[in-house]
Amino acid sequence: MGICKLCLKKRPLMLSHFMPKAAFRSLRGVLTKNPNPTMVMRDAMVRTSYQLTDRVLCGDCEGRFDRLGERWVLPRTAAKTRFPLLETVRNAPVDQDIPGATLHRCEGVSGIDVEKLTYFAMSIFWRAATHHWKQKVSRLELGPYEEKIRAWLLGDASFPKDMSLIVTLASENKDIFTIVAPVPVQTSPYHGFIFYVPGIEFLLCVGKEVSPTMRKFCVYTMADHPIGISTGVVIRLKSIVDKFISDGAGLIKLDAWLEREKKFERTKSL
Repeated sequence: MGICKLCLKKRPLMLSHFMPKAAFRSLRGVLTKNPNPTMVMRDAMVRTSYQLTDRVLCGDCEGRFDRLGERWVLPRTAAKTRFPLLETVRNAPVDQDIPGATLHRCEGVSGIDVEKLTYFAMSIFWRAATHHWKQKVSRLELGPYEEKIRAWLLGDASFPKDMSLIVTLASENKDIFTIVAPVPVQTSPYHGFIFYVPGIEFLLCVGKEVSPTMRKFCVYTMADHPIGISTGVVIRLKSIVDKFISDGAGLIKLDAWLEREKKFERTKSL
């Protein structure tokens, strides 16, 4: 028994996944002889099927996350032979066309569920803010917006003001098979956070100073529900991976990483 972080009720808590396990399952064996996808976390970049779990949500709220977001989004991420969401968005009307990128109007487009896409993204950002995932994911600092997101996820409030969720798809099914946990990318004049599931970049801009330019790209609040397709997704993803390599983290083996984590836990208990 415990207090569910979403509904705030005292209930039996499930073993919740930080990143849905289906995201890992779809990527096994996509690119290399190692059958596991690459996961970028706070202090390591690991090729693994190991999933961060903890007792965070009750069964009803776990089911809510699955039903309202995960079940729709994850089958549409990039996989070995197809990238279903990219195929659908490419057929949506083009609003802007610039070198390396297009912006598509997805309002009313069959096969695109903006509500579920938004719910999935906001649930991941919220999970990264509301709980310490055994020290392996940087806890996002959302301030008063954390509670506003929780209320929206629960269906008790409208989408928070002073937020813009921008969704951009990789333009091709190549070099994108990495899962990146939410990380801060900007702190002034507003806060920016980003995470990746295969082929999809989610950027959340937070704060009263979010620029009009960033607001007009919000997939949820704008009437035309814009979604971008860009070569820049791979470039930005590569920059995150390169930062880990330059900082000395590199791609490490799962057994070495787990052993290091076990030593850390033993040290804390002394």
